[in-house]
Amino acid sequence: MTDKEIIDAINAATGAALRVGGRAENGKLGGAIYVEWPTGNQSVVTRFRGRADDARRTADVLAYVRARGVPVPRHQLVVDLGEAV
Repeated sequence: MTDKEIIDAINAATGAALRVGGRAENGKLGGAIYVEWPTGNQSVVTRFRGRADDARRTADVLAYVRARGVPVPRHQLVVDLGEAV
C-alpha cells in the first residue's frame, strides 16, 4: 500500500481525517509516515508487528509508565487494517 492508501484506510476506519505530511527515511519497517491531524498537530504512523490486541496492550502499558514520568511514545490511535496494525 502507498502512504496515501494507508492513511485513507486509517481515516475510513476511524474518521480521524489525517493528512500525509511525508515519510521518515529510516526505520525497521521502511520508515514511518508523518501525518497532520485536522487540528494541525503532527503525529507519526508506524506499523506494529503483531495483533491489534497486543498493540492496544502495549499502548496501555506505555500510557501507564508515561503518566509516571518515563519518556516513552504516546499511542494516540491503534487501528487494525486487516493486513497491518
